[in-house]
Amino acid sequence: MRYRLAVLAVAAIPACTSAATAAAQTPYSGCVDRLGRTVVTRDNDHMAAAGMATLDGDTPVIYWNARAIGGASESARTFLYLHECAHHRLGHLFKPNDARWEQEADCWAIQHMVEGGAMKGRHV
Repeated sequence: MRYRLAVLAVAAIPACTSAATAAAQTPYSGCVDRLGRTVVTRDNDHMAAAGMATLDGDTPVIYWNARAIGGASESARTFLYLHECAHHRLGHLFKPNDARWEQEADCWAIQHMVEGGAMKGRHV
């Protein structure tokens, strides 16, 4: 099962230049799934979504579309990465597709951004 996040702001982003795409590299790595496995990040500029959590065989993967997210802020890129990481961490890939998993992943990402100092709680 795959989870995709299409950031609404991405629709408003102008066509990316190579500099914008270079600046859109995955904000960090370090995602670990619910089984303690390292989640691999792979570039995929051909998918419609900005990011996607999935399994490639038994390997947990976050596909990252730098072209789609290229003009977004660092905070938006961090949120996207953490949102996709949350799907792995919370075991969403093993549950039936449901909109509530998207909301849960959003909350998990925001909580980690606040706790990590990337966002102030009053801005939530």
